[in-house]
Amino acid sequence: MNKYRLLLITLVGLAIGQTIAMLHVYHSNLQMAEQIQYLQAQRYLIVPNIYVLPSLKSIYTAFVGGLFFTGTIVSGIIALTMLISWFWIKITNKNKMALVIIIIQWFIAIYQTNVNGWSAFTLYLCILMPVLFGICLLFPGYGNHSTQYPAIFGVCHLF
Repeated sequence: MNKYRLLLITLVGLAIGQTIAMLHVYHSNLQMAEQIQYLQAQRYLIVPNIYVLPSLKSIYTAFVGGLFFTGTIVSGIIALTMLISWFWIKITNKNKMALVIIIIQWFIAIYQTNVNGWSAFTLYLCILMPVLFGICLLFPGYGNHSTQYPAIFGVCHLF
């Protein structure tokens, strides 16, 4: 299983991230559809037009829209989580003080994300990072190369 750990971590991260992204896009599409219907009732010219309105309520549209977030935000969070877990496991030898510093920085990132009001990006940080960090701890990667290079180098070609 350790042979495919990078693939496992990446696929789990992409699946969780795509689910969050799809829900994020679906929720924002429903809000936009509601606003468009209100503007249409007030007899304003609506953009996107009435022909696009039904597709805003579709799960397929949300899935395809979520692919953008999965390819950008989620890929970056996966890479960052792999790098942080590699740093904590291999460089600090699972030092508890280093873990406390990592967790404090994680909380600061969540705070900074929400400083101007709640942001849906918080879901990516609150759900995706702890799950992937836990998977990285379950499958830390053994062998000579894992102490020299972080696991992220294996997926650099994706970026």
